[in-house]
Amino acid sequence: MTKQELETKVNELRENKAMLEEVQNLVKALEHEIIGYMVDNNLDTEITETAKITYKTQSRKGLDKDKLTEDLGTEGIKKYEKVTTYNVLRVK
Repeated sequence: MTKQELETKVNELRENKAMLEEVQNLVKALEHEIIGYMVDNNLDTEITETAKITYKTQSRKGLDKDKLTEDLGTEGIKKYEKVTTYNVLRVK
């Protein structure tokens, strides 16, 4: 690939990212409208001809690293840390 071809690819990437952002904003707006319907009608489940829609509370447990560090110290939590390595592409 030449530098000119690379530049073309970078421009395509930028254009597609802009379109993706627009689509993501449209999706969020539609989701908010659906959530509004569910809340306004006090529903946690609704079934249509093509979809089953649920809007329910859920929870997730996690660990507070700051609190663990406070209780165990920096060295104490090292044996519980997991490191994942991966490549990242950034185009500015």
